[in-house]
Amino acid sequence: MWAFRDIPLPVSWLQPYAPILSGLVFAFFSILQVVHPVVTTATDAMTALFKNDKQVGQSPELEQSEA
Repeated sequence: MWAFRDIPLPVSWLQPYAPILSGLVFAFFSILQVVHPVVTTATDAMTALFKNDKQVGQSPELEQSEA
């Protein structure tokens, strides 16, 4: 597998940290791959809940103004 540490770095002082940076980038995207669907689902659920709550909250006001 291709890794960040295989890239020739123009900054020589960064070379010793390449395995650490590669591990951090890999860990970040691994966690993101697991968490992203959960966050997307939760966001969709909260948006639907908010829209439904907003509709429920507005419906008594509309009924009172018509009467």
